[in-house]
Amino acid sequence: MRDRIRVEGLEIECIIGLHLEEREQPQPLIVDVSIGLDCDDAAQCEDLERSIDYAAVMQRASFLLQCGRFRLLETAAQTLIRALLLPPAEGTKAQQPASVKVRLSKPRALGGRGLASVEMWRPRRWLHCERIPRAFGSIDVLQETGETGVYRYTLSPGQSLPAWSKRGVEIGELVLGPGLVREGRPCASGDAFVAELGGGGYHNSSAYAQSLLCVAPPRHVEEFARVSEIRRRVPERSPEGCFAWPLDCRI
Repeated sequence: MRDRIRVEGLEIECIIGLHLEEREQPQPLIVDVSIGLDCDDAAQCEDLERSIDYAAVMQRASFLLQCGRFRLLETAAQTLIRALLLPPAEGTKAQQPASVKVRLSKPRALGGRGLASVEMWRPRRWLHCERIPRAFGSIDVLQETGETGVYRYTLSPGQSLPAWSKRGVEIGELVLGPGLVREGRPCASGDAFVAELGGGGYHNSSAYAQSLLCVAPPRHVEEFARVSEIRRRVPERSPEGCFAWPLDCRI
């Protein structure tokens, strides 16, 4: 793909690393993102919705790195690529990227004697994630480690996502588009929240599907999906690269 949208030199303070001090103190990461897509339609119409908003790229990167508390740069880079390669919400004019390249640099890793970094490039066809149908829409499982899960919740028009109910669990939430109402208040694209016990209820008041990214302890989705039972079924690959679970897996 000859056209690219770039965000370079983005500095994000976050918890990243394996060592004890890294698990306790935030440190800077330098983020460089390059997204391959066809920019002709956006250029002809001067319509940002037909391209990719670099502010939205910054929002996703900041949200995932600050909430994810990843141990490895590799995990952080792969998660960010998955989040950026996701197909756009139904009913929008936005494009799904043809490819995404992410470089994460860790200035403090080598004590100032060199710059440690990880760089990954993935095409759209690489994207694979589980899709779990739910009564309110679906859950896409982007990434799961022993400590962190990253999910996209999609609400169908007129549907509601219940408030989280697990005690002692904090859920990071990033709204990906307009049309969602959280606890009775309209949300804008890019709004971020940390939901606690009894928080996080959403309603889709729009005519199109709406989504949010969630970062939470892995398999918190069992609260809605009883994933251990659903996993026994064989998923089908959807055109967007997600594995769509048969509709009779709904519980």
